[in-house]
Amino acid sequence: MFAEEAGSQTVRGILRYPDENGGFSVGKQDLEELLWHPRGHEVLLVVASLGEKTVPVLCGLCGSRYEESGCPNCKREAAEAREIVEWHRDLFEEIEDFLES
Repeated sequence: MFAEEAGSQTVRGILRYPDENGGFSVGKQDLEELLWHPRGHEVLLVVASLGEKTVPVLCGLCGSRYEESGCPNCKREAAEAREIVEWHRDLFEEIEDFLES
């Protein structure tokens, strides 16, 4: 391969974040480790998606795996929290109105 002949590396695989070390990896290659050697040098980094996402994403907040945009568990929890806040806001307004009358 031309890249290896030129002293560079090519990596192909599924891009994962977070991986078991909490960072990005492609296949079994830790990207931080890959980028450590050429640090301080000018580099050319090409990233191209080769198809549909084939692995679930791990939510950085709750740890759930999901495949759509945004963690459905965190979205549901946020919606429930908004409902509770709205309920409390309404309750406080009713109490305030009662006390003013």
